[in-house]
Amino acid sequence: MVLAVVALTATAAPAEAAVVPPWRWKRVDLQNQNIAATGDGFYELQCPDGYIPVSGGMGSPNNAVWIKREYVDYNTNRYVMVIHNWTPTERPVHLHAWCANAIDVGPIVTVTETYTEVNNRAGGYAICPDGYTLLSAGADWNTLGDRHIDVSGPTPLADAWYAAGTSAATDDTLYIDVHCIPSANVPDFTPVLSAADVSGSNTSSQGVFCPAGKRILTGGTWAGPSGTNQRDSAQRATTWSSYPTSAAGWTAGAQVVDSRFGVIAICIPVSTPVLALTDVPPLVSASNTGSFAFSLSDPAGEELSYSCHVDFAPTPCSPGSANPFGPVADGSVTLQVSAGNTSGQTVYKSYDFVVDTTPPTVTQHDPSTAAPLNGDFTMTFSEGVTGVDSSTLRVVADGSTKPLAGTITLEPSANSATSATFDPDAPLVPGQTYRVLLGSGIKDHVGLSLVPPDWQVRATTDVDVPSSVLTQKWDLDKSTKASKGRFIASRDKGATAELTFTAPSSGEVSVFGIRSPTGGRAQVYVDGMLVRTASFYAPRLKRALVFKATGLKSLVKHSLRIVVAGTKPQGSRGTWVNLDSVAYGTTVKQEGALRQSFRTVVDPAAYGGSYVSVTHATKGDTGAKPEYRLRFRGTSVSVHAVLDPGSGRAAIYVDGVLRKKVNLTASGRAYDVDVFTMSLADKVHVIRVVPLGTRSGSKSAVGIDRFVVDAAGQT
Repeated sequence: MVLAVVALTATAAPAEAAVVPPWRWKRVDLQNQNIAATGDGFYELQCPDGYIPVSGGMGSPNNAVWIKREYVDYNTNRYVMVIHNWTPTERPVHLHAWCANAIDVGPIVTVTETYTEVNNRAGGYAICPDGYTLLSAGADWNTLGDRHIDVSGPTPLADAWYAAGTSAATDDTLYIDVHCIPSANVPDFTPVLSAADVSGSNTSSQGVFCPAGKRILTGGTWAGPSGTNQRDSAQRATTWSSYPTSAAGWTAGAQVVDSRFGVIAICIPVSTPVLALTDVPPLVSASNTGSFAFSLSDPAGEELSYSCHVDFAPTPCSPGSANPFGPVADGSVTLQVSAGNTSGQTVYKSYDFVVDTTPPTVTQHDPSTAAPLNGDFTMTFSEGVTGVDSSTLRVVADGSTKPLAGTITLEPSANSATSATFDPDAPLVPGQTYRVLLGSGIKDHVGLSLVPPDWQVRATTDVDVPSSVLTQKWDLDKSTKASKGRFIASRDKGATAELTFTAPSSGEVSVFGIRSPTGGRAQVYVDGMLVRTASFYAPRLKRALVFKATGLKSLVKHSLRIVVAGTKPQGSRGTWVNLDSVAYGTTVKQEGALRQSFRTVVDPAAYGGSYVSVTHATKGDTGAKPEYRLRFRGTSVSVHAVLDPGSGRAAIYVDGVLRKKVNLTASGRAYDVDVFTMSLADKVHVIRVVPLGTRSGSKSAVGIDRFVVDAAGQT
């Protein structure tokens, strides 16, 4: 083998200085090329203006072809290949070249070495000068006859190129060109290799990939003795395919005979595009249309391609501008933007958001019929909502604009309430229709206003006694001894008077009564606990402190309950409990401020298992009689009473007018007896049942089992 070293030649330097990779690249392809049977295919892959060829190759599906010539031509900036089809059948090939920006690469030095064939074989190295690193290379025989380049590729140190081939021409010369650039311009490179030993005569395919962040500079094939990484000119392999599969991969195939065949590529840093979403829809959007924007650049200036998808459907887009989309369906939506540069480096950004164009609704509400007089109004929303407060959730009686006072409770939180409960401060009016008004200020998380339901419900018309809606008043008597000239009185065991109060800083509360010769006893409860039995007896009529509690927790609410005991102290002629006032701190509550109740009689035979009863003695009565009072709305009202031998007479008033006097005396006991019914106009009315009493109070009881509003259409 004869080695001839040709003088170094230099390609003129570009106008601008070289840059350290990453560089700008372009790819040139020739697909679906067919070579005639036993013919040659001549191919020149032209780089775009401003770009120079660096690497390339040819791919074939089988070993029907070989490479006759492969090199870069910097005079025309073409990648040149001649491929021979040695079979009697037309064969397909595809060719590829990578072109680098000439300004990025900078000046190039070319070393050409020649090797004369010996026994139809030649092979060897073309080595870069000291301080230089290879850029590209090529190999070609001097003649045009029966010859081929069997292996051709870079060395692992990227400082030389090795090629070997076969020629049938005597004294033929193998030319190997290596094109080199200053090593300082390529300070970071990585060789990647793959090789395998082949026994006998077989095909072998090998491939390599650059590590992340790098791409192919150049690549090729080599062959040598099995078990070694040496290279020699022996006939070991005939390459029929060697090319860059991508910017980062190289593959090759060869017919190999008892040798090691390998692929090698030199990898250098690659540019990665920079992609950012600069404007996106809100995380939750009330619109099924919108827009997005993104920025896209490449640090090396490589050409970029990009695509956009909304809800996995392609949508037109461009960087640096608003890109409209939609309409899209409600639900979770994914925005995707992907981009890649010529070197195959891809970046991807995604953004998930929710489209909700459906306004919230009330999916469930209660009550829908016959609202309990002491019940709540509850509602369930189709999704979490905000803005539920006293201005947006109102319960209004029919014919009124004033909302009921009450408390609103939200679950699980005010910021995302899925349910709301309105608890009225006072019982509902029997028979009254109420409208639940939900305002547009109730919104879901995207700002869509609630679609309010048509929700109106009538309060129950059956008032089972005892009931919180039924007002009961003890006997009201006058006396100059009382603080305001009057007091309330009851002698019926179990009758009660109650008050809720806030204890003063002293922690004390005092109950004042009118003690008399007929005074009895009362049990006093504070916060539900019996604390004292108070006496209302005195030989002469006088106002007195009958009970005082101390040590109460100040500035918090407490309850006071006074229960007629139905017993009397020694010397008393009766069991009367006469209440005048309650004092705590500087506050004085007169007798009328106490919530008064008559005796409750538990009897399973009564309607609802109980009824309320009051007696009245006219002897010594100096004020208003005791009475039942009910406010309701309806077109009729009925009074159902308890009849027995101990009952007496009562006067029934509707809207302040005496309508009837009824006698409840009977030889036996009867429950739930309709003793009064009256038709009325559809509006709010007040009915009062007033015991007429007897002189001693004997046989004067008036027991009420229930009131019924609109009995014909009772709900």
